[in-house]
Amino acid sequence: MFMEQKQKKWLIIAIIVVILLLIIIFGSKKEPAMFEEDYLPEGFDRESLEDMEAAPEVKIQEPVEVAPEASKINQEGIVVTEEGEPTKVENMSPSAPEAPKQSKVLEEEEIEQVAKNAISLEVSQENGFNPRSFKVKPGQAVTILMTSVDNRNHNLAFKDKSLRGVGLYIYGGESKAVTFNAPTQMGVYEFVDSFRIENVGSMIVTEE
Repeated sequence: MFMEQKQKKWLIIAIIVVILLLIIIFGSKKEPAMFEEDYLPEGFDRESLEDMEAAPEVKIQEPVEVAPEASKINQEGIVVTEEGEPTKVENMSPSAPEAPKQSKVLEEEEIEQVAKNAISLEVSQENGFNPRSFKVKPGQAVTILMTSVDNRNHNLAFKDKSLRGVGLYIYGGESKAVTFNAPTQMGVYEFVDSFRIENVGSMIVTEE
């Protein structure tokens, strides 16, 4: 009888251990946040996607700097660090050396030049981001040019951890840019103004 109770006790312990292991294994798997190929958020349809502004694709023969002092794009279309290594954005602080480097504060003439190869976002506390959405291709090298139009400080940050290393911080009236590679997984990637988190925008990664 004693042996049977002991065996039952060890069997229960073994079952608990297996269950805990399964929870750890499956609970730690990275799940795409809502990124199905045909997914569009509420308020979007195929027609609005077709009309949406698309990030310009930069054609280069040698490493190029879209915005002064920002990270460069190499010949393969990869955004690289000053050492020429691919930048890292997943679970990365925007201030880390491996993360995409934002530009210096841009002057008027520089803004016009950068805007030719960038998505230009205006941001204000009252109206949020303008435009609120834009589209890019999977893996595309993208430059976001952001301008404060209300003399307040603003900070662009992506919600998804796969783009945590992409960030733009500007003081009132400033313009800065950041260049990075879009995710290869199609879907909707939301970003917020950290100073007013209800101001939300979205980058849509799509082949369309």
